[in-house]
Amino acid sequence: MTGAEIEVEAVKLLQFLDALARRGLERRFAVKGMQHDAFEQVAQAQIVKFSQRLEHLEEAFFDTHSGLHALHHKLFAILSSFCHGTNVPRYRTACKANIHSAASVRRGSKPRRSIATRRKHVQRRRNISPLLAPLFLTSGAAPRSIVSECIREGAIRNHRERFKEYRYFALTLCGVLLLAPLATQRVRAAAAQAAAQKTAEAKFELTSPSFAADSAIPAKYTCDGANVSPALAWTEPPVGTQSFALVVDDPDVPNKTAIHWLIYDLPPTTRALPEGVPTKAKLPDGSRQGKNDPGKVGYGGPCPSPGAAHHYFFKLYALDYQTGLKPKAKGSEVEAAIKGHILAQAELIARFQH
Repeated sequence: MTGAEIEVEAVKLLQFLDALARRGLERRFAVKGMQHDAFEQVAQAQIVKFSQRLEHLEEAFFDTHSGLHALHHKLFAILSSFCHGTNVPRYRTACKANIHSAASVRRGSKPRRSIATRRKHVQRRRNISPLLAPLFLTSGAAPRSIVSECIREGAIRNHRERFKEYRYFALTLCGVLLLAPLATQRVRAAAAQAAAQKTAEAKFELTSPSFAADSAIPAKYTCDGANVSPALAWTEPPVGTQSFALVVDDPDVPNKTAIHWLIYDLPPTTRALPEGVPTKAKLPDGSRQGKNDPGKVGYGGPCPSPGAAHHYFFKLYALDYQTGLKPKAKGSEVEAAIKGHILAQAELIARFQH
């Protein structure tokens, strides 16, 4: 194989690497499109955060692609040096110039040169950098081998086989460099989604402008006053929330847990309940109210017997579906409906004492 043919093979290799890089880019944009479809229904704030992370990954991908182009140039430089040092006319000239000295070496008229000396000799003939010489020079490329195989061009064949070995290594390395960013991008996208969901769940909180957490509830919201429901508000729920359910109970009642309010199938866009929710079985927003322990629909304020203070737990559940319960459901029915469907839970405690 002549030097020109080796150059043609080098150009084909570079074209193959470039095509491989282009396929990687196409796959990266395809993944980006799939991720856009998957996160279509996510809240706008989460999409903005994910897009920012995706831009950083895109910059890293293009840096990798630039590194591959630099690798292409280095390979081309190596191949150019290789072709320059192993052209056929130059080897044949070396054969003719050294045929007599080589014959005398074989007859033992003078001592053989060491392998290191022969490698230096061939390196000077080929004008190859000392850093690149170990990649291409072997004992088969020594002057004695060149002389003995000059007609069959054995040295060129040896270098061609060595080049094939490193060519496959280069292709494998390029494949790893192309696939690693794509796999990393998918893993980071999944991790970002999980982190966003955990963050939303950790920050899911229930508050009330009517009273502070773990404090006495005003008499207005008890049987001593107007007995209306207090105002409530909550933060953003986890992604995938389809409805809310609110349960208010008193575990300090002897032998049971008294239910004071049941409201379920609240729309997922709801973020607050006003003060004085009507005591109707079905509300205008589509939510429904169940029966409290006295058997009435809607909110029933604290009304404990004289003695120690009772604790009233306002528990809000973010659910992954609509319960579909009919109005006037009992506490046990609501508990069974929400079991296994809770994405997050927020709790607010109030106290009251007669």
